[in-house]
Amino acid sequence: MSDKVVDLGHIAEVKKFFSEAKVVSTMPVLNKKEDAAILNNVSTFGEMQKMTLAEPPGDVEEEPRPLTKLEQYVEDLRTYELTIDDAAKIVDSIVTKFAYEEVVPVTRKLRVVLKTRTSEANLYLNDLLAEIKPQHDSTYFTVIAQANLAASLVRYGDHKLDPDTKEGFAASVRFMKKIPGPLFALLLEKLNRFDEKMKVVMREGCIENF
Repeated sequence: MSDKVVDLGHIAEVKKFFSEAKVVSTMPVLNKKEDAAILNNVSTFGEMQKMTLAEPPGDVEEEPRPLTKLEQYVEDLRTYELTIDDAAKIVDSIVTKFAYEEVVPVTRKLRVVLKTRTSEANLYLNDLLAEIKPQHDSTYFTVIAQANLAASLVRYGDHKLDPDTKEGFAASVRFMKKIPGPLFALLLEKLNRFDEKMKVVMREGCIENF
C-alpha cells in the first residue's frame, strides 16, 4: 500500500487497518483528542504501519539445557532398545564372565548367538592375514569380515562353534567360507549392529556408574 498523508478524516481507515492486520498493536485504544495528538507526530500512513507492525519484544525462549554425559548415554541406549538396567547386566557379564552373548534373529527360522570378541581374536586375525597375504583390498576386507564373524558366532541354528581357541577359530573361519554370499552379508550386518551396541554400552565415563 502506498504512503499517504493521514488527517482526522482517515482515522476510521487507520483503525480498520489495525483490526484487519491481526497483530497486537503497540498503540492503546485512544479517544479523538489522543488520535489527533498522535497523528500530529505521524505524517504518513506508511509510518503508522511501521509503528503497528513492529515486532513487540516477546519472551526470549531459553535454550535447552545440554544433556549430561549420563543423560546422553541413556538416550543412546534407547536407540538399541536398551534400558540402563539392560546395560548394567551387559557390563556385569563382560566384567565377570569376560564375554556377553546375545540371541539374534536372522530370519523367521534362523537364530544365531553372537558374543563379544576376545583380544586374542585379534592375534588370530593377524595370523590369518599373514598366512593368506591378501594382494587386493577386497580380499583383505573380506578376510577381516570373515575373521570377525568367526570370532563372534558361537551358534548358528543348532550348530555350535567355539572360536575362543586357535583350533576352534580356524574351524569357525572354514564354516564362514561355506556360507552363501547374501546370507554372509546379512550376518555381517547383524554383527555390525551388535558391535555398535557394545560400544555404546561400554562407553568410557558411563560404565563407571555400574
